Amino acid sequence: MLARHTPARRRTLAVVVSSAMALAAVLVTSSASHPAQAAGGNVTIQVLSNRADLVSGGDALVRVTLPAGARTSDAEIHLNSKRTTALRPDSSSTLTGLVTGLRVGSNEIIAALADGRAARLVITNHPSGGPVFAGPQLHPWICDNASGGNGPPTDAQCTTKPSYQLMYQAAPESFQPYDPASPPAVVPTTTTDQGKTVPYIIRVERGTMDRGNYEAAVLWDVKANRPTAWNHKLLVPFGASTAVHYGSGAATSVTDDVDPAALAFPYSTLALGRGFLVADNSLNIHGQNANDVVSAEAVMMLKERIVEQYGAIRYTIGNGCSGGAIQQHMLTSMYPGLLDGILPNCSFSDVFTTAPDVLDCHLLLNYFDNTS
Repeated sequence: MLARHTPARRRTLAVVVSSAMALAAVLVTSSASHPAQAAGGNVTIQVLSNRADLVSGGDALVRVTLPAGARTSDAEIHLNSKRTTALRPDSSSTLTGLVTGLRVGSNEIIAALADGRAARLVITNHPSGGPVFAGPQLHPWICDNASGGNGPPTDAQCTTKPSYQLMYQAAPESFQPYDPASPPAVVPTTTTDQGKTVPYIIRVERGTMDRGNYEAAVLWDVKANRPTAWNHKLLVPFGASTAVHYGSGAATSVTDDVDPAALAFPYSTLALGRGFLVADNSLNIHGQNANDVVSAEAVMMLKERIVEQYGAIRYTIGNGCSGGAIQQHMLTSMYPGLLDGILPNCSFSDVFTTAPDVLDCHLLLNYFDNTS
């Protein structure tokens, strides 16, 4: 395993590239790839949304940094030999933008100055339906897009266009659709952990990724049409139980925004109102997908999507009960840095301590119901 220390804001993700024996491992960076730099020059290229060889979905957030004295207007950037204007100046020495239209496989980005200083970076793009590092996918597979509120699939990987819906907190524990053209008379407010008091309006994004259904929700500024109150923290609610299903299934609801005291094992626990972005994939429900490597891949792809569409992630917290706790423990063990903190509930130390009790319960119940 290769290791590199990076600043705290650059989270690292140890990715196990799994075969049946799960033997190989590589270290990846989840918030930025290592910058590419030409020999003798100071031009650098970085992928901000993931490591350059683990990109998915045909797009990547890219930044080019120029040496001192160079002007951004002097930089030419090419994608696969064609000039691109996707990157725009965001400081006197950097250009940043979402590069789209990446083909599956290798893509070459070159950033060059007129004096010959340049940098080259190869981005390896994977399909939005996966896989990225988890290996051959399970077959057969049912694209159950409808259970996740998504449209029909356009291919065997369950791919469909994402959809967006505005909602507001009509009452505690209840979100209703919000229509900007005909807003409700009263919209409650919420105060984030950053001290911002805003209307309690969220935008829910739904789509498919890695053959699973995903949801993402965050406080939404309707006038600005962006998440101005987002605290750049991400909560991933992992689902309970354990089983293997040959289909997508529904993601854990990201609008489960209830009082923690009202639930024995709360999930979102008021995170939305505090400013968190809450997101998960149906593959992060252990009762639908018991392959923790695939669960990790789905989280990585989801985080990439969030960075590209919403902005940088400050840190990622996981929570969940039982099978959701298993996933958190497994992912933090196998892939350090994918989750920056975990909140496992109703955990158990090992399968063998729990399984005999479960089996005995079935035998005793059968005896009492049918024999005694």
